[in-house]
Amino acid sequence: MLHDYIDSEDLGFCRVSLRKDELIEIRFNYDTPYEIDAAAMVAIGRSIDTKYREKKRGIIAIPGLYGTMTKEARKIDMFKNAHMTLGVAVVIPGLAQRLLASFYFKMKPPPYPNKNFRLEKDAIEWLLEIQKKKGSNASLLTLV
Repeated sequence: MLHDYIDSEDLGFCRVSLRKDELIEIRFNYDTPYEIDAAAMVAIGRSIDTKYREKKRGIIAIPGLYGTMTKEARKIDMFKNAHMTLGVAVVIPGLAQRLLASFYFKMKPPPYPNKNFRLEKDAIEWLLEIQKKKGSNASLLTLV
């Protein structure tokens, strides 16, 4: 599913974009194997930081079929900009992977709403509803 983008950065294994509906999208290579290491996590984080643009935003993550994450990457603090994040939706079509992701977030719960979805359209609807309720136009003065 393609959307209109305001800003987009290709990191090789994924693309981090600010969409016109004001969501941040992280779309990983769909059918090409990739491994996320600590450096890749830092690169994703830096790219996301530039997409907030002093507004709270929801994040939709669409992993690929063959992605893996190193032990070092899992140690990276994913929540440093939690005050800027309205919620995170992860689109995972396979039941086994969704269960694994649910387990991961139960073991390491984020300080914002998060939910796994089978379909991208459901994830977008959920995030836009959060954005509507909490308001994405709450500007902040500084980015961490």
